[in-house]
Formats: sequence, structure tokens, C-alpha cells
Amino acid sequence: MINSLAEPVRRGTLGTAIILASDVLGVSPLAVVVALQIGVVLALAAVLFHIALATVSHPIQIAVFLLPPFYPMMMISRFDGMIYKDVLALLAICVLALAVVRPELKARLVPAGVILFIVACFSHEALVFFLPVAIWLTFRATGWTKAGKVQMALLAAGAGAAFVFALTYSRADPDAICFALISRGLGDHLCAGPIGWLNASLSQAIAFTFHELEVRHLVQFVSVWGVSVVVVAYLWGISALWGIALGVLTLVPFLPLFPIALDFGRWFAFAFVSYLLVVVTMERAQPLAPFDRRRGAVALIAVMCSLSMTYDSTAGVYWSGLANRALALLG
Repeated sequence: MINSLAEPVRRGTLGTAIILASDVLGVSPLAVVVALQIGVVLALAAVLFHIALATVSHPIQIAVFLLPPFYPMMMISRFDGMIYKDVLALLAICVLALAVVRPELKARLVPAGVILFIVACFSHEALVFFLPVAIWLTFRATGWTKAGKVQMALLAAGAGAAFVFALTYSRADPDAICFALISRGLGDHLCAGPIGWLNASLSQAIAFTFHELEVRHLVQFVSVWGVSVVVVAYLWGISALWGIALGVLTLVPFLPLFPIALDFGRWFAFAFVSYLLVVVTMERAQPLAPFDRRRGAVALIAVMCSLSMTYDSTAGVYWSGLANRALALLG
């Protein structure tokens, strides 16, 4: 609900559009937010389904889409997992990945992915760091064609403009932002969290991160992310060393986020979803080796971990997972 109605501010573009839309429709801004969230999450689920349909050559491989660091798994195993703007960037890069594996649809999918990605970057500056994987997937879909060059240039220009905007309008008065919400009948509890941080400096954010950092949580994040990277490589038929190299390569763009915010789980999940999309859209030179009981056991363990383990955004890894989430919803 961050908005720029009082003054320009980073992350305020989408919130401003939501509030103006709610005014035109005569409904609560929360109703527009919920409708948007439902639409984006359903679209993400549909796109992931079609990616899996086009890339999975053996049922066991479905397990890679269920690993705890895979952002959608983290998202649905937490009660607040779907409220982050991150979902917009995930949808954008998944649409671009679908364009790679369904080339007959690339003329429609790539422009849609580019537009979604730019919207995501203006919604939250952290999503700019998805740019390398977005450009790579666009290149894979379009090649070095004139249209491809234009679309990659638009991605870079849009992300760059969003980042400059965020740096230029990095701070604002939380009370002024909150007034637009309270005056529309929303509770002041919405003024906490991200809105409250809009008057903090970068040095304050870094100091808070290092003060609150718990090494055990970081070890948990790294361990589960690292094991998951190897599991994807194993189930997808590539060497562990190549998988680890790709995993590290897709993590590098997100490293600047680690000192400035404590959401380490989100940053690792950003990297892991990028890694997974790169792997599943790779062109295999040779067919996969026959699946054996060992691969089946690895896939089963991966599924069990996702059922019982939650990859939290800040608090490391804890026992909960999809099974607990399903029981909570039923209860």
C-alpha cells in the first residue's frame, strides 16, 4: 500500500495505481489488492504448470518444482507468502521461460514478460536484480534478432529507470503516505512494516541487518539452498559441478541485497527460482540417463521436505511446510 499520492517515493507506483483504481471503482483499496493478488498467483500457477508440462521428461522431475527454496513453495507454505510484490517478478520471468520452451507462443509471451518485469521493478527496487536472468531468458526465446535486441534493451532500460527512480526518491514521510490509507477507511496497522522504513537511511538498514543477523539462520538458508541446487542438477541430468556453478552464478546478482535487508530467505529464493528456470530451459545435448531407484528416492525426499519444512523469509528453516499449511487452511 505504499503510494506516491503525497510525494514520489520508491515502491509507490503500484500502490498509487491501486488506490486510484479503488477510487474510480468505489471500493476499498484492499479489495483491489486482493483481486490483484489472486489474479497474479493464479497466473503464476498456470504458467508454471505449462513450463512443467513442456519440460518434465519423467514424473520424478516434478520434485524440483517442490523444493523448499523454490519461491512459490516458500510463498504458499507461509500465511503471508502471497502478499509480497516479488510475485510480479516471478510471473514475469516465468512467462519469459515459457516463451523459451513454447517458442510458437514467443511473439505474445515475450512482450508480456517484458511489460510485467518493468512493472515489477517499479513496484519494488529489489526486483531489479532479476534483470540478468530476464535478459538471458529473453535471449533464449528470441535469439539475437532485431525484435530480441529491442526487447532486451527495453528490459535493461526499464529496470535501470526503476532503479534510478528508487534511488532518487528513496525516502519519504511515512505519515503522509499513511494518510492516503487512513482517509479511505483503512486501519493504521497498515502503516507499520515497509511504510515505517521509508524514512530510514541505507546506513540504518545495513546497521539493523548486521545487528539482527543470526548466523544459524544463515547457515540453514545456505545449506538447504545448496542441497537443493545439487538435487535439481541430479534430477535434471546435469553434473553436480555444472549445477553448483549455475547456482552460484544465479546467486551473484542478488548478493547486494544481503547487507541491506534481513530477508535472506527471499534473496536465496530469488536466486533459486532463477537457477531452476535456467536449468529447465536448457537444451540437453543428450537424453537423460534412465531413472533408477536412487533418483526416485531423492525425489521422494525432496517432496517430503517440502511437505514438512518451510524456507522462511527471515527466520531460517523450520518444521512446518505444505502439510501444516493445508491443515491450517482446513481448520
